[in-house]
Amino acid sequence: DIENIENYGYPFFPVAQLIQLRRLVKHVTKKLPSMKFPVQLIQAKDDDMTSVKNSKYIYDKIGSSLKEIVLLYDSYHVVTADQERDTVTEKMLNITIDLQEVAITALEVVSVPPREQQANPGKTGKTENAGKKQTGEASKQESEKVRNNSALQAIFG
Repeated sequence: DIENIENYGYPFFPVAQLIQLRRLVKHVTKKLPSMKFPVQLIQAKDDDMTSVKNSKYIYDKIGSSLKEIVLLYDSYHVVTADQERDTVTEKMLNITIDLQEVAITALEVVSVPPREQQANPGKTGKTENAGKKQTGEASKQESEKVRNNSALQAIFG
């Protein structure tokens, strides 16, 4: 029924919009291997606008080591407003909590020297022996930072 087409989807696609979408896809496709940030792809299995193959392609090509595909089996294109919208919210919340826990753990392990040491690293106001002890501790802290930065780099790129 062509008279009520707006009830079933977009009544038209502007050509300029399609051209810009194509340019964006081409640009992003080239960049996928260098993208190292965490990714969650939420896709309706029976999406009437796009294929699950697109999510699989992104998943396979993206450079992130922290990635997941969430398939929905009772939804279509607008998953945030469809039957499984609560599942979408839950999955997004779960990955946010997981990333928060990773960040908090990393921050707990990485220690930052007090502000006065950052401002005046050479002036500790302590005796020479205390300074040596502090330098040894600072060296230990520095190597701990390097180790933790490597772990964060592995996770987030």
